[in-house]
Amino acid sequence: MLAPLLRDLAVRDDARFGLLAAAERDLPLAEIVSGEAVLALPRHHFARIYGAAAILLAEAIGREVPVAFTARRDVIAILVTALAPSTTLREAVERIVQFNAAIAQNGIGITLTHEGDRDRLAVDLSSTLQDPPLSLTAAGLIFLVNVLTWLGGTKSKIVEIGLTHGEETINDPCLLALNIPILCSRRRTYLQFAIGALDEGISAPPLLAMEAVELIAHDPLFSVRKRAPISGRVSALFLECELAQAPVPDRIATAQHLQLSPSTLHRRLKEEGTSFLSLRSAWQQKMAQHLLGEAALNIPAIARRTGFHDARTFRRAFMGWTGQRPSEFRRGK
Repeated sequence: MLAPLLRDLAVRDDARFGLLAAAERDLPLAEIVSGEAVLALPRHHFARIYGAAAILLAEAIGREVPVAFTARRDVIAILVTALAPSTTLREAVERIVQFNAAIAQNGIGITLTHEGDRDRLAVDLSSTLQDPPLSLTAAGLIFLVNVLTWLGGTKSKIVEIGLTHGEETINDPCLLALNIPILCSRRRTYLQFAIGALDEGISAPPLLAMEAVELIAHDPLFSVRKRAPISGRVSALFLECELAQAPVPDRIATAQHLQLSPSTLHRRLKEEGTSFLSLRSAWQQKMAQHLLGEAALNIPAIARRTGFHDARTFRRAFMGWTGQRPSEFRRGK
């Protein structure tokens, strides 16, 4: 999903691409551009690279003086905070338009228009950026869709995306991931809402961690995950932790990551016929069996990776899962 944006950045400004590659020196960004490498990254890691690439590409096309990514991130955090007091999505959209207009050299023009009885959020990157590629347009649209999804607490009711790009086939994977009908060769680029969608109320939490702000701004799958069952989102978080070689989070940390209260997480999982402890235990068993096949990790290290305080507790849990001691299971593998 990173390839189109990284490829456009490398073509438009190889020096800026080099800066990003140097900052992410542990990742083969050049190989991603050439198609020689495909990576699976944790969400927050992906969002950081995607956001940085979009900012660098916008700077390259607009010939702007480079601005630190953290400074741009702070602007997004201020916007997200400013939107939280909104009571309806319409009020939030109007605040987005006002906030965007107040930022000099923002690289994007946003206006709320009306087509009959439907509302449209028109997006114009060409106001300050000459011939922006589809990947950059996608990044701008993804940000708006994600913000509205966060505010509404569920995927916003966007029924159509219009693009000025004339491609017969849209091949940007991040844009396709939104799973919203796309019409090309339109007079304007826009997000079209279902009738009455902007009159719905706001349910966003008032405070967000910086990591959550980056996900809202730059994670192409943010709105898709909002439609997924809570149990699926919990399991996806466990997978991200495994990819990042981080311990499995507890119930409080998981609820915070999903922007839910612990009681709401418990209730939603109960409605789906499961519980956090059941999901966590199942994932711990699966991860433990996988890690026991890796000779490089000893039992205490595996205990920590799977979220146990000590090896003794891990051994007792593993015996309950399989009827074997971890060492016996490892010898059998």
